[in-house]
Amino acid sequence: MRINLSIKACLLFLSLFIFGCNNKDKKTDIPTKPAAPQIAKANGYIVTPQLLSQNIEVPGSLAAAEEVELHPEVSGRVTGVYFKEGSYVSQGSVLLKIFDGDLQAQLNKLQIQLKTAQQTANRYAALLKIGGVSQQEHDLNMLAVNTIKADINIVRTNMARTSLRAPFSGKIGITTITKGAYISPQSLIATLRRVSQLKLDFTVPELYGTKMKNGTLVKFSVEGSDKNYAAIISATENIIAEENRSLRVIAKWLIMMHN
Repeated sequence: MRINLSIKACLLFLSLFIFGCNNKDKKTDIPTKPAAPQIAKANGYIVTPQLLSQNIEVPGSLAAAEEVELHPEVSGRVTGVYFKEGSYVSQGSVLLKIFDGDLQAQLNKLQIQLKTAQQTANRYAALLKIGGVSQQEHDLNMLAVNTIKADINIVRTNMARTSLRAPFSGKIGITTITKGAYISPQSLIATLRRVSQLKLDFTVPELYGTKMKNGTLVKFSVEGSDKNYAAIISATENIIAEENRSLRVIAKWLIMMHN
């Protein structure tokens, strides 16, 4: 890939005036009449400012705006794979499910306990109004209700961790995971890339570093194609690289992708 950067500078041509005089030979004797006045000739040039366009070409690379390796949060047996390799997925969609039967059983048990504890707490609240029980007994029953509710939230959180969801919309890569496989947080499920927005990564010599400002338009071409594309500089490195005295630049190229 070659990137053409247009940098304009103002070149002012200096004027040069050359004056020339033609002198006639004078006689040594006394002229009989006054000599005619001599005419001086001069050549002049009109000074006009002109713009000098200077293009530089540097290599670069295109990459996805966002890229992430997908890993499960918990270990377990895969009960479902809900994406196709090389397809586009939406943010938040479930990509993979891990067995959560044990968590479902815990949740059902806690929900039954909560129902019973809530009924008991309601009875103690009624008795408290007529002085049938103490405030402490009522508070202990309410504490049991709230404890069960907290346990239910913990179980639901663990259940949510058994579902792998897409962190953003993009194109998913190849996977080796199938239904029935046992996976862990170290297992790589696939790679997700946001290809609806690409970024152009390149470096320029230190001399042109001050020209690389956010919002500046740059043009580039892709190897194998005769088309020219444009991108807008979005970020630059905050330091000049010591090894080659160059500045790293990132530019965004927006394109529309279709599923």
